[in-house]
Amino acid sequence: MLEQAIEQDGVFNIFEQAGKKNPEISLLSDEYMEQIRRMKHKNIATELLRNLLEDNIRAFARTGVVKSQLFSEKLKDVLKRYNNRMITSAEVIEELLNLSKEITDAYKAGDDKGLTHEELAFYDALIADPEVLRNMEDKILVEMAHELTDLIRKSRTVDWDKKESARAYMRTRVKHLLRKYKYPPEQDKTAIDVVIKQAELMSANIMPL
Repeated sequence: MLEQAIEQDGVFNIFEQAGKKNPEISLLSDEYMEQIRRMKHKNIATELLRNLLEDNIRAFARTGVVKSQLFSEKLKDVLKRYNNRMITSAEVIEELLNLSKEITDAYKAGDDKGLTHEELAFYDALIADPEVLRNMEDKILVEMAHELTDLIRKSRTVDWDKKESARAYMRTRVKHLLRKYKYPPEQDKTAIDVVIKQAELMSANIMPL
């Protein structure tokens, strides 16, 4: 009964806490993490964490292409290893808790850089290839993320993401922006593809100015 109370009340309180900032992102406090670690029935703890992480990944999928895919793959990997008995119940819980913290940190990552969630998603798209960070200054990438977000906002048309001509126009605009900032040419094709996917997501999910 105690474990059921932790499961039910814990999830409710997590969402209540998260709702003060963003009702879609669920946060685990250190206190709840410790309660989950101490739960006797590890299968309940694992299921609780799996549901929480899947909800958070779905929330990311509405705003960020790169991070949602990354976290989805990480969750699948952890659960696959657990189901194949490659890690113990205690180990899977610890890995899921670490992933929960990673998601929370990723959600807040734009704060120090002065990026909104939409701008951070474009920043992530620009650095999807780690080689980019080794060739460009971070402050330039931050500036590019600001400009990309502004470009997409100003260029939005009704269902532009469903019209090939409009998509081609947007690719051209993005390519010019990358050249303007001397984005590494070896990574620009991949970056354009990811940025366009992110732009389509932004167009579908944010309100007009």
